Parts: sequence; structure tokens; C-alpha cells
Amino acid sequence: MAGLIGVSRRVLLAAMVPLMLVAMLSPGAAAAPPLQGTTEVMVEPSPGTPQVIAHGVMTLPAGDLVWTLAEGRTAPNDGRAQASSFGPDFILGRDEAVLIADAQGRVLTRVAPGDAAWIPEDLETVVVGTGAAQAGYTPISLRPADGLTRDNLYPGQILFTLDRGGTFAVELARDVVAQSEASAIDGDDYPALFLVTDGQVSVTSETGDVVELSAGAFAELHGKATVTGASREPAAFVVARIGPEVPERVRVRQQTQPTVAPVTPSPAPLPPTAAPAPTSTPIPTPTVAPVAPASVTIASFVCPVAYEGSDYATACIAPASGVEFSVISNERTLLTGVAGENGRVGFPQISPGDYVLGAGVPGDFASSRVRCVDGSGANLASHVAVNQVAISLQPGAVVACDWYIVPDDARGEVPDAASVAISSFICSVGYAGVAYETDCAEPSSGIAFSVEANGEAVQAGEAGPAGGIVFAGLDPGDYLLVAGVPGDFASSRVWCIDPRGDNIARRFATNQVSVTLTPGDDVACTWYIVPEHAAGT
Repeated sequence: MAGLIGVSRRVLLAAMVPLMLVAMLSPGAAAAPPLQGTTEVMVEPSPGTPQVIAHGVMTLPAGDLVWTLAEGRTAPNDGRAQASSFGPDFILGRDEAVLIADAQGRVLTRVAPGDAAWIPEDLETVVVGTGAAQAGYTPISLRPADGLTRDNLYPGQILFTLDRGGTFAVELARDVVAQSEASAIDGDDYPALFLVTDGQVSVTSETGDVVELSAGAFAELHGKATVTGASREPAAFVVARIGPEVPERVRVRQQTQPTVAPVTPSPAPLPPTAAPAPTSTPIPTPTVAPVAPASVTIASFVCPVAYEGSDYATACIAPASGVEFSVISNERTLLTGVAGENGRVGFPQISPGDYVLGAGVPGDFASSRVRCVDGSGANLASHVAVNQVAISLQPGAVVACDWYIVPDDARGEVPDAASVAISSFICSVGYAGVAYETDCAEPSSGIAFSVEANGEAVQAGEAGPAGGIVFAGLDPGDYLLVAGVPGDFASSRVWCIDPRGDNIARRFATNQVSVTLTPGDDVACTWYIVPEHAAGT
């Protein structure tokens, strides 16, 4: 059926699974072939039809494939990083230009904001910034699903089936539309990945279905659709799609050298006093072996309140959907992801090293029991703090973690309990716009939130580094959600979406909204704090 399916309602800025690339830059090797579909300037196609900004060729097997979006950060350009073969991928520039170099440090191309490049398979490359600070970019990849199902996908993945194997063209197209301008797109024969990079758009499918998407949101596209600008500023989007089938090989004439009778040259006589010429010893060129990235998949569950048993796998079966997990290095949050409806979240392509994994649950009300195993079956998790564990990742390690969250309060187990997950952000002082998702991107870490019923706080806690906090194990009923910011200096704009897609937030007072939770509800709230005074934060 033509149209949009699998539309993500979660902004990818908070839910993308990041990809970190590293490389060692060493001189003295031959230049690698140029990357395909690259330019040196930002592409600004005229509205109407998306223009291809990067393209390549892939040999694909028949069966399940997966489009994957990620959030990349450039490697430090200081000689410490090491190249790896992580293609094939599209590399989409975001806010700053990035450089793609080969394993010898030779720059292959520059990717400007909004521009893209295609990295072929098995080409060892590294992505670095043009300045001292790390820059962000978006890798878009197409891979065999390798056992993935719709139940264990993480945010940023789209699963579909290719009905026949072969070698296909793949391309990334881009367009920019002003408000009310329209652009016609075509997903061709196979599902395409549609990503809004700036502003807001309205997407109308062939069947007449309409979906509103903002920057960072993505959707699976089937067939033809019309994209219309829906924000005051120009909106931009990209479409990653499979193109026509192409031959795996082309016929070329084989060049042969003519047979020539060997000629033995007569050595020139040396002067009687000539010393023998010294023989040079060749210096071997060091070979840089790529470092395989590691991956971590977390399956999270909520236990009965104050559970003190040891059979977690049997007693703790409720998925901890909506809980935000983080990958932390040197007290700095590198990656974040939100557990899906099945409680699963994945972090692929992590550079080997020592990390801390953290769960964004209120420390006063819950604790965690965690087991992380690799292929050997050894438990790698070491407890470091409430709801945090340390882990050391070896090159190529595939680690699976079972994460059991144990509520510690004494209210007793709640049948058909509900939960509220809040993602909070801070806008600029006196912000009066409407594009909150685009203009208010700074996480409001450290802001206190509480859930109240009948005038008393039921749960409370502070937003984590990514602005997220989860209140789980709530009785069905009426609640007041409160942000702990000074009422004289800030106000809030809040949307709370229930599993049916309805906004159930009702304004109650400054920085407060009321919600009604039904049994089993998992509600996701997006909370924008607008400072209204120069002293606000």
C-alpha cells in the first residue's frame, strides 16, 4: 500500500543511536578513489523535485533489510584516531562541515552542512571536523537485518523486505521548501527513509493520508507523496532510497602486454678504483589494522515494588518502556537512547574502551540489577552507583544487558500501572515562536519535576543530562505534573502523548499540567521551558 508507514513520533535528536568513528592518520600511501556523489558547497536545490546529492552502488541479498539513522560525532583531528571500514554509508552534514579522510590521512572530500557523501563498503575512512571541537553528522546506512524484527528495533531503524537480490543503485536526495511550497517525492519500488532535517513539513501520501513532521522526525515512505513546507522558515528534508538494479560487473577489454624477447644488457665497466655501490635496505610500511567497534543492547524490565528476590527473569517481566539510557565516558554523556515499547534500546558502533551505562530513573525511588554478557558469557557489569554500572568494551564485542529496575517505595505493586516519560528542553528568553522542536533544543538537565495527586507529591526527581526523566509504577487516575522552575521567571509549553496518539496534557497553572492516566498507559511528554525574564534560566 502506498503512503507513509512506521512514522516516528519521537524527535531523533533525543532518540538517535549515535555512531562514533575513530582513525589513525599516517602519511605515505597512495590516494584512495574519490567518494561518489560529493560536492564542495552546500546544495540548495530549487523546490519541486528532490535533487540527488549522493549516490552509490550496493550488492544486496533478498530478504530483510534495515535502514538505520544514527548520530555521529567527528573523531579528534590530532593523530590519535584510527580508520575503520564502516561503509557503506551516506554521510549527511549537519551544522558544520566535516572532512572524510582515508587510512593515510588523505582528505577525500569535504561534506558541507546539508550536503552528503557516499562511502563504499570496505573503504577505510575517518570523519573529522574542520575545527578544534567535535562536529556532528548523520550516518544513514542500509544493511541486512541479521535477525532484527519489528519487536527489537531501536529508534532510528526501519525494517523492510527486499523481494529479490541483486546490485542496486542507492541514492540520497534533498529538497528545500518554503511555507506552502510543495515537492513531489517518489519512494520507487522499495521503502525509502524520509528524514526532516530543518523546519516542519506536511506529508501527503497517494492515499490522502497526511502526517506532520518536524526537524529530526523520520518516516518510512512507500510510493509517491507530496511534501509541503509548514514552518515560517524554509524546511529541508532528505530521502534515502534504493534505485534501479544495475549489473554487478561491466565488460571491459583485458589489456595484454606484447611478448618481447628478453635483452640482456652488457654491464658498463667500472673504473678500477670504484667502490661497490651501497645496497639500501627497504623500510617496511606499517599496516594499520582497523579497530572493530563494539555494540551494546539493553533489554530493560520493571520489577514489583521493593522486590527482594533473586529470580529477576521470572518476577520482572514488565518492559521498562520510555526509560532513557545513557553511555557515559569520563563523566560526560556520549550517547542516549529511550527504551521502546518492548523495553529494548541499542547502542551499535561504540568505540572500544571503558564506559558507564546509566538508567534515567529517580534514584530515590528505584534501583537497578544489571547483567551484561558478551560472547563468552562472562558478566561485564560492575556496579558504580545507583542505576549505573561500569563496563569495559573490547574491539568487536557484542554485549547484551538485562536491566531490571526495582521500585523502592512502599506503595505496593500497582496492577496495570502507568508511566510518564518527560523530555524537557529550554527555549531562548522571551521566546514567542511556534517551532519549539527546532528552536528549543537545549536539554533542561537538572530541572526538578514531580508527579502530584491530591495535593501531595507521589514521585519526584531531576531531569538527566539529556533532559529526560521517567515516573513509572503510577496508579491509573488523575495527576498533576509540575516543573520546579520559578513561576515569575518562566512558563511551560507541554505536550503529553498517550499510546493512542492523543495529547492529554491540560494546562493547570504556570509550569503545571494535569493528565489522566488509564491502566497500562505509557505517556510521553515533551516539555518546553520558556524563560520570560532576564534572570530566568
